[in-house]
Amino acid sequence: TGDPAIRDALLGAGVDQATADKLAENPDATVAAAVRMGIPQATADQFRSNPQGAVEALRAAGIDPVTAAPQLAAQL
Repeated sequence: TGDPAIRDALLGAGVDQATADKLAENPDATVAAAVRMGIPQATADQFRSNPQGAVEALRAAGIDPVTAAPQLAAQL
């Protein structure tokens, strides 16, 4: 279930399987939670269209996906 591209991008970034699965389950909820956490809307929206680009944008902004993903999953 969920969006395999989001899951694969997160796993590739080093996020654990359970967290990646939870974030991939509902992309709309993931995007909304990311924006609430202060991630720019444009970056959060990339999780739907270009998950790998979103991971790269997070890193470019100084946000480590490995530490941000569990915080994000906790908001779902």
